[in-house]
Amino acid sequence: MCATVLGSVLGWIVNIVLAFHMGHDLESVINDPIGQPMATIFANTVGSTGTVVIWAFIVVTLYVTGMDYLMAGSRQIFAFSRDHGLPLSKILYNMNPYTRTPVHAVFFCATLSLLLGLISFAGPVAISAVFTMSVVCQYIGFVTPIIARFIGGTQFVYGPFNLGILSGPVAFVASTYMIFMIIVFLFPAAPSPASESMNYTVVVVGGTVFLSLGYYFFPRYGGIHWFTGPVHTIKDTDEGEDHGKGMQSEKQHDTGI
Repeated sequence: MCATVLGSVLGWIVNIVLAFHMGHDLESVINDPIGQPMATIFANTVGSTGTVVIWAFIVVTLYVTGMDYLMAGSRQIFAFSRDHGLPLSKILYNMNPYTRTPVHAVFFCATLSLLLGLISFAGPVAISAVFTMSVVCQYIGFVTPIIARFIGGTQFVYGPFNLGILSGPVAFVASTYMIFMIIVFLFPAAPSPASESMNYTVVVVGGTVFLSLGYYFFPRYGGIHWFTGPVHTIKDTDEGEDHGKGMQSEKQHDTGI
């Protein structure tokens, strides 16, 4: 919770600082030979040396962020493969005995990322669709379980932290905002777009959703016919605690305590 609040406050401060230092000639910032509007703003403010120093921190931060996404994505792939929810699950659900990490899932996630990165060679319009896709798919991943919590037909079990009576209003506001932003991100920047200015995010996201639904609802062989949900690989906590208490009781009995 504190990390989320702190990130929001710091991001807000950064945007304010940039707004005060970018100047009024936005065309020169966008069309600068550097090719990076953010770097151009830094160069106009702190000079070339200061820009190099700041940009070095940005590069390191982006690299660490990429590693964080790679770890999170590979662990999700590993978990879905454990539940037999992905193609090639038997290969992806593999724990390396030496590193004790899901190496297959890591390489699979990295390969998919590299393939998406190759789209950048098709031009800025194509790669911008991939960048926007990351936000749209993230919102879809967030809003789906929030809505399913209320209309899924399964009793919701509260965790150690919950919002209580505010759960409904917060979920409604969050879901409404994300659905609205999903629609906004799928629209082109201007009406009647040409092929060069079209927003192809709807094609990329739509294709991904179409393949996913086809994989699940495919007649006879789709996941709807064999997928049974999460696979439990460890015992429930309550069972473990009861077993531990039983062992402790037997030990006390044997020692006469």
